[in-house]
Amino acid sequence: MKRANAGPKLLLLFAFILLLSTASLAADSFTLPMNIIDVGPRAQGFSGAFTGIADDASAFYWNPAGY
Repeated sequence: MKRANAGPKLLLLFAFILLLSTASLAADSFTLPMNIIDVGPRAQGFSGAFTGIADDASAFYWNPAGY
């Protein structure tokens, strides 16, 4: 008799775990553009278009193959 009640409980547990996992995945994929912090004030002035002319201390961040 106890086995007959295990099915709905397992289904409810599975639905709860599925709900929590999809909520955490959705939170990871949402980012705001203002959360992206550029390295160096000159790179911030160029709005991130700094890869081709990186010639200061932040060049290793922007274009490591340039050295």
